[in-house]
Amino acid sequence: METFFGFIVAISVISVFLIVYFGIYILAKKNLFFTIVPEGQIKVVMRSGRAVKYLANIKDHSIELDNGKISDTATDHTGVLNEILGVYWIGVPPFNQIYTYRFRWNKWDMEEEKTMYDLVKKDEDISWLLYRAPYAMKMEGVETKERIPLNLVFVITVSVVNAEKVLFKTSNWLTNVTAAVTSAVRDFVGNCNLKDLVSMKTEISGDDIKGISFEKKENSKFVDVIRSLNGKEVGNIGLIESFGIQIDVVNFQSLEVIDGGTQQKLLEATQAAYIADRESEKIITIATAEANAIKLKGEATAGAIKAKMDALGANSSSVGIIALSDAIATAKPSSLILGTSVMPTTEVKGGGKT
Repeated sequence: METFFGFIVAISVISVFLIVYFGIYILAKKNLFFTIVPEGQIKVVMRSGRAVKYLANIKDHSIELDNGKISDTATDHTGVLNEILGVYWIGVPPFNQIYTYRFRWNKWDMEEEKTMYDLVKKDEDISWLLYRAPYAMKMEGVETKERIPLNLVFVITVSVVNAEKVLFKTSNWLTNVTAAVTSAVRDFVGNCNLKDLVSMKTEISGDDIKGISFEKKENSKFVDVIRSLNGKEVGNIGLIESFGIQIDVVNFQSLEVIDGGTQQKLLEATQAAYIADRESEKIITIATAEANAIKLKGEATAGAIKAKMDALGANSSSVGIIALSDAIATAKPSSLILGTSVMPTTEVKGGGKT
C-alpha cells in the first residue's frame, strides 16, 4: 500500500512539473510573464514605455542589464529560471512587456513561383534584435568616373555595440546605416574607373572570371571606405557613436552595367583586360624563372669545365679528350669511327653532317 501511495505521489509531482514547465514554455513563446531568448538575440523589457532591462544570449559576450552595452566578457545574468527552464522573467503584464517594433530589411530569399534566390524586401513586426547579422544592399544607377551607370549588390555584416542606441536613439537604425553606406559608395564609385571596380569585386568575393582563379584578399579600397564609417571622421562621429552599430564584414556580390548593348561589351572588355594583365604577370614570372634556370645551368656547366681543367692541369691533349667526350655525350651520334684522320659524325635533321 505504501509503495503504491509513493508511486502515486511521484507521478503527481512529475505531472505537476510537466504542466508547469509546458505552461511556462507556452507563456514564454507569447512573451507573457516569461520570454525565450535564442542564441544571438537581444530582447528588451519595457515598463511604461521605458526600457528597464536588456536580455541577451550571445556566446562569449554579455549585455549590461540597464543600458544595453555589449561586453566581450561573458558575465552571467541568466538567473535560476534560465538555468533550469531556459526562460527569462519579464514581469506581470501589461505593466512589463517585451519591446516590439517595425523593421524593414532586404534578405536573400526565394519567392513563390520562382526557382532562384533573389533580393526580397521584408517588413515585419519583431520583438528581438540580432547581435550580428548580414544585410543585403542594392544600389541602382551608380555612375563610375567614366559616367557608366552600374547596379551594385553587396552585403554588409553588422554587429551591435550598444542595444539602447540601436533601438531607441533612432527611428530605424538600418535606414540610417544604409543611407551612410550608400552615400559613401556613390562618392567612391564616382572616383573609380570600371576596371578598378571589376578588380575590387574579384578581390573581395574571390570570383573566378572565365575560368581564371584569383586570390581572395581580406580588404580592398571598397571595403575600407565602408568600414571607415564605423569611426569618427571630419563632420561625422561614426556609426558606433551615432547608432551603436558597427560594420564587420563587406561582401561585394554583383556588378552589372545597366545599359545592355555597348556598355555591357565595355564591361566584358574590361574583364578581359584585367584577365590579360594577370596572365601577362604570370608569363613574366615564368619567363623570369626560366631565364634564371638557364643562367644557373650555364654557371654550373662553366664550373664543371673549370673543375676538369684544374684537375688535369696544363695537359692540352687531355683537355682535348675531355672536350671530345663531352661533345659525344651531348650530341649522341648515330655512329662513331675512330681513326687517325677521322672525326665523329652526328646526324642533324634538316641539314647535312657536321
